[in-house]
Amino acid sequence: MSQIQASNPIYNYQTGTPLYNYAGTTMPQPQQQTVTVSQPGTSSVYQYPETSVYNDPNKQAASGVNIYIYNPSAIGGPTSNSTANANYTIPTANQAPVVAQAPAPAAPAQSSSTAIANTPISQEEKTEAPKEQKTKKVVELTDNYIKTLESYLKSNDASIRKTGIKELIQRYEEDDSRYEDPALTALLNIALQDPEANNRLLAMSPIASGSAHGDANTVEFLKNLQTSDKIFGQEAVMANNSLLKAAETRTTIPDNSPDKK
Repeated sequence: MSQIQASNPIYNYQTGTPLYNYAGTTMPQPQQQTVTVSQPGTSSVYQYPETSVYNDPNKQAASGVNIYIYNPSAIGGPTSNSTANANYTIPTANQAPVVAQAPAPAAPAQSSSTAIANTPISQEEKTEAPKEQKTKKVVELTDNYIKTLESYLKSNDASIRKTGIKELIQRYEEDDSRYEDPALTALLNIALQDPEANNRLLAMSPIASGSAHGDANTVEFLKNLQTSDKIFGQEAVMANNSLLKAAETRTTIPDNSPDKK
């Protein structure tokens, strides 16, 4: 702060001349008045910015700082104690622009039909219950059973042999897997050599119907019966039909036929 000495001259308001121009007038000594002048940048009331806020092309939005301007000499102002308030925008060094964020759009409400369509199906609903396996009862071809049936086919009684042949036909017909069963094929060859023509005719029936296939021995026995004249030639006819079936070879292929309702 610097001190400036100033004198206040006393005027005669009637003549407009200083009083010290009149002779004999005692000039009062002017009182010295000390005026305090604030240097720019040192005022405790106003802080000057380091850079110009008016020439800065990159200045940012207003920070809302209040600036007070103080006129210590009361020159050009109404009173020495007048204070002017002004709002200036002073950018701060680290101030970043504030960007307003738009509210996130609300998710569209799903209708009840859409919600149901998007609902995952549980594993229990997608998995079908396994179908119940069908079963049936068959006679098990044990060694004891085969030996017993063989004894019937070799009996001296023609009626007992006929009963054994009927039993043999049932074993073929109750299950397709027995079409070429070796044990049943051996029993079939015994029945084709029966002394009675009626029993031989009955023994050829499972071959003619496709329930039994036989083997090479079966084919030889059938050929021997082709020239038979028993039962009015019916035995020879049955033998020819059985030979045709015995010549077949069966295989398994995919079934693409539609299901029967």
